[in-house]
Parts: sequence; C-alpha cells; structure tokens
Amino acid sequence: MRWLGGIALVLLAGVIALWLARKPIAEGFIDRELAKAGVPARYEIANLALGGQRLTNVVLGDPAHPDLVADWVETRTGVGLSGPYLEGVRAGKVRLRGRLVDGKVSLGAIDRLLPASTSKPFSLPALDVAVADGRMRLETPQGVVGLKLAGSGKLDDGFRGTLAAISERLDVGGCAIDRLAATVKLRIDAAKPTITGPVRVSRLACGTTRADHIVADLDVGLSAALDRWQGTATLKTGAARAPGIALAGAGGAIDFTGSAAATSGKADIAADTVRTVEGRARRVSIAGAYRIGKQILFDGRVRASGAAVAQARLASVGGLGSVAVGTPVAPLAVAMTQAIERAGRGFAADGEVSVRLADGRGSAVLSRLALASASGARVALGGGSRVAIGWPKGGVRLDTTLALQGGGLPEARVSLAQAKPGAAIRGVARIAPYAAGGARLALTPVTFSATPGGATSITTQATLDGPIANGRVDGLSMPVAALWDGRGRLVVNTGCAPLAIRRLAISGLVLDPSRLTLCPVDGALVQVDGGRISGGATIAAAKLGGRLGITPITLATAGATVRLADRGFRIEGCRRGSARPSVLRDSISAPSPAA
Repeated sequence: MRWLGGIALVLLAGVIALWLARKPIAEGFIDRELAKAGVPARYEIANLALGGQRLTNVVLGDPAHPDLVADWVETRTGVGLSGPYLEGVRAGKVRLRGRLVDGKVSLGAIDRLLPASTSKPFSLPALDVAVADGRMRLETPQGVVGLKLAGSGKLDDGFRGTLAAISERLDVGGCAIDRLAATVKLRIDAAKPTITGPVRVSRLACGTTRADHIVADLDVGLSAALDRWQGTATLKTGAARAPGIALAGAGGAIDFTGSAAATSGKADIAADTVRTVEGRARRVSIAGAYRIGKQILFDGRVRASGAAVAQARLASVGGLGSVAVGTPVAPLAVAMTQAIERAGRGFAADGEVSVRLADGRGSAVLSRLALASASGARVALGGGSRVAIGWPKGGVRLDTTLALQGGGLPEARVSLAQAKPGAAIRGVARIAPYAAGGARLALTPVTFSATPGGATSITTQATLDGPIANGRVDGLSMPVAALWDGRGRLVVNTGCAPLAIRRLAISGLVLDPSRLTLCPVDGALVQVDGGRISGGATIAAAKLGGRLGITPITLATAGATVRLADRGFRIEGCRRGSARPSVLRDSISAPSPAA
C-alpha cells in the first residue's frame, strides 16, 4: 500500500495547485516528477477532478520487466487547514514484482517513490484502501512466493481482506518446503492487524526427516507497531518419518506471545501410531511451556499410551529363562522373564523433562518417569537431582532412585548416584525376597558400581531355596562378588567363598546343615563368556552327615572338584559311614553348561 501512497503524494503536489490547467499540465508534471525519481512509467489520465484522480494502464519500471502493472488506480483527496491530504486509494487489477534482500522487501523502481524510513515506530496510515485483485511475485533467497490480496477499508481501523500465498518449493535452513499454500483473512481494528486461516504444506523434509500434509490453522494478532504478536496455531500432519522412528500423524495446539527478542507460550502436541526399532506406542504426547529467544527452553510432560517393546527384544529376554534350567534359580529365572515379557507387551509411560539450548550447547533433565503395565508391573524413577544429559560434551549424570514392583517382578528400590558426568555410577539395590515355582532368593543390599565403558561390579549375600536335579536345596547361602565387563563376559567370585547349606536332598539322600569353603577353578567359581560357561569350585576336606532314606550316613572327603565347562565332578579320598561313594556320585548331578 505504501507504493500507492507514494505515487499519490507525487501526483497531489501538482494536481491541487495546477487544477485549472487540467490534463495537459498535470500530465507534464507527473512525467517530470517520475523522471526526477528515475522511475520509467507509462499511464493514461482518465479523470482529473478536485476530489479525485484516475489513472489507467499504469506501468512502472522497465517496460520489458515492469515492477508494477495496474489496469486502473484512483486516489481520493481532501483539503484541510494544513493543505491537501490523501484520503483513499482504490485499485483494480494490480501486479507487482518484488525481491527480499537482507530481510527487506524491495519493489524495484517503486522503492524510489516510497517515503524515506525514519526512526519513528511504524504505524499504519489512516488511509481508506480498496484493492480488487492485487498480486505479487516475491523472489527470496529461499524460493519464489506468489501473493494475492483483495480487500477494502481503512488501514488503521476497519480493513477487511483476504491474503493468499503459494510457493512450489522453499529451502529454509536446510529444510525443503514443498507446495506451500495459505489462505488467510486479514482484519485491522484499532491499528492492530489480525490474521486467521490455514497454512498448508504438502511435505516438509529436513535431511532424512520428513512430514507430509501439514496444516497449521492460525489465529495471530499483531501490535499496532507490528513488533509484538500473540495467538494460537492448531497443527495437524500426515505421516512422518525420521531415522529409527515413524508415525502415522500428529496434531495439537500451540499458543504464543512474543516480540523480536523472544517468543514464549504453551504447546500440547500428540503423535499417533509411533514405531521404532525398540518398540511402538499407540500415542505419544508432549505438553508444556516453552520460550524461544537467545535460549530455547522447554519444561513439560511427555506421555505414551498403548506402548509395547519390540517383539524381537521380548523374545531375546524370554530366551534367558532357559539358561538356568536344572539349577535352583530356574523357576525364578522363568518367572522373571515371563513377568518382563508381560510387562513389555503393553504399558503406559509418563515423565517430566526440562530442556535448555543456547550457543550450540544443550542440556536435558528427566526429573520423573513412571511406567505402568497392564500386567500390574510398575517402574518409577525420581528423587535426588534427577537424570541430567548435556551435549555436545556434557555426558550423562545420574542421581535418582528407581523403584520396581508388581506384575510378577521382584519388589526393589535402587539408588543411583554419580559424582559427575563420566564418573562411575554407584548405587545400592534393596530387593525383597523373590519367590516363584518353589524357589526363593533373598539378597542383602546389593552394592554395585558401573563405569562409563559398561564394566559393572556387584556384591551381595545370596540365600537360595529351590529344586536341583532330582532333589532340592534349602538355605544355600554364600557371598557373591560378580564382575560384568560390558562386552559379554561375566565373572563370579574370583576368590574363595564360604558356602552354607541348611538342607540338601537328592534322590533320597538328605544332608544335614553344613558349611563348606568353595575356591575357584580356572579363575572363578562361574565364568560366562559369549554364551560359554566355565569355572568351577574345589572343596577342601569336609565331613558331611545325613541319611539315605531312613539310614543315617556320614561322608568324609579329602576334597572335591566341580568343573562347569565339562560337567566334571570328582570326590577325593571319600570315606563313608553307611552309604557307598558311588551312590553319592550317582545321586548328585553336576550343573549343566547352561548354568
């Protein structure tokens, strides 16, 4: 509109003063003023009156590539105490060419007719405007945009119109926007514009991330100086995909208030049918407060419903239950893996997160996380100074508590602490006795330490009841010192350890409570490396008592050796009371390699 006002002001200077000269003089004046501004022009004066003027067939700029073409333009003038003034401008079909240069719109030769910029705050003129069909081709560094405007009313109060924008492709910040189309209503009341209506994008692609059929329904209010804004945007997308994740669609609402310094508001966005390599969810939502300025801040809540772990992951967990077959912990391993599988087939998640981004650095804090499964399992993370992640070099720092219960899982509470990012994670797990299928495992508080490389050490005292071969062991208790190297190798008890047994029954043989010392074979009581088991134990001279059926027996040995790799079991210097050593040897089954 400013270019129309500029042309009108040039015309008025001569039109009012030279009214009596009519067309010949006016035409010469306009030509001189346009020439003085260096603006090539063609036009016809269709009407020249004291209260208004009408130009037809207006062409401004290079005739071969004009910056403006209009079939007609009318101005309406008035005369006040300070002289003539422009009351209104009307136009029929107007075609403009423009370029976006250094963030400012240039209209080519028409720029020379526009008023010089001032330090005063921008304000819309009190000008009555009517445009029947105004169109503009705007060339930007990101691509070409076509604009169309139609409307009428006072620019500072009362204007009503429709603005449309289309673009086949825009490249913005490494992202490609295909087939942009917007049709919005423009309303101006009390010098404050309001824009309402939908903006559509066929596809948005940023590298390997893309989203289809995006619609943003806008309701935006601007300040009189156009330097502040507030409003809402209702969003909806079709299918979207990024490396490792895909979703059927997303939608929600964003409200915002801001200026050039910063924009803040609240967002509530949800994605449907989300799939990743690790699992899926029927719906994932994020809601909270944000601020975008020198820093980008977000504080809010992330939720997932109808979530499930990928079947391949659950299958790998289920396979762990068979590892302990033939050992006293087998029922516990089966119960645990089945509980994990049930919990992983359907659960909901709810967490609270804070994110900060500034100067290429970022941080995120997970203050709370709760998982609730349809199986009854519950997992909660919270307390302490939480889980913090920093990038690019901040690493992860843990200071929180993990609680586990229900759904067939053991009840446990695990404290996690880390002195600083990159330091070892230390903690204590307090686990309630766990029982299933006739087996029971009780652990004293489990202390552990895990290095960033994955190496983890664990110490506890374990007391176990459970079936073994053709019998049962009760009250088997010994200290456990285990080391996992993070690459598939597990080592348990590299030094001698005391073993206490309250009762051992195998094929009619029942041993009385006894205490033994187990010393490692080949470096550890148990070693698991790449699915292969090794290690074993030597037992010093021992004297055991019990009964075979109803017959009391005593058994004294100079020692015994168990080798897990070849299931070897050897007793040295055995002396019996009532039972033959071969009976004992045949009755006790060595652990299977899978143990």
